[in-house]
Amino acid sequence: MIFWELLRSSPKLDLVSPKIGRPPRYPGYPAGCKDCNDVLKQYGQAELKAVLENAKPFPVEGIVNPSSLTDIVLHEYSQGVQGGEKTGWANRDEYYTVRPGELTIVTGVPGSGKSNFVDALAVNLIKSHMWRFGFFSPENWPLQRHAQTLIEKFLAQVFDSDAGLIVVSISYDF
Repeated sequence: MIFWELLRSSPKLDLVSPKIGRPPRYPGYPAGCKDCNDVLKQYGQAELKAVLENAKPFPVEGIVNPSSLTDIVLHEYSQGVQGGEKTGWANRDEYYTVRPGELTIVTGVPGSGKSNFVDALAVNLIKSHMWRFGFFSPENWPLQRHAQTLIEKFLAQVFDSDAGLIVVSISYDF
């Protein structure tokens, strides 16, 4: 409780919620202390306050100042946003393309085909642009089930011995 009151009474501290544009900070603890509680117990409130006020910036890569984006934003405003790789579906390519380094989030209710869409998109990008993918898909367990789904999409055929498809060997260097 004392620690919380000390944090609330020190508006200069930005350990919990740093101000926009400033990196988070971390304190340097005295020898024999592993955390703020140890500092408080061994040295008292005054030392804890000093430790927190002297906290050093924590380096976080990828944080940018919005003003550093001015040239890029103005270029995209005047020239248009550069498109990425085509998805393999002409009716979607007008609205959505894929660029390396960008994040795409696919949302929807359970059972609406999110994983199916992402699998098909990955296969399209592998076939047409030789992209490489890593998958984490816990809903497609065991792993061979997901592999079968990807093979079906890659071959555009059902993975079923009754359908007459016999897969002897598929070797694709990922």
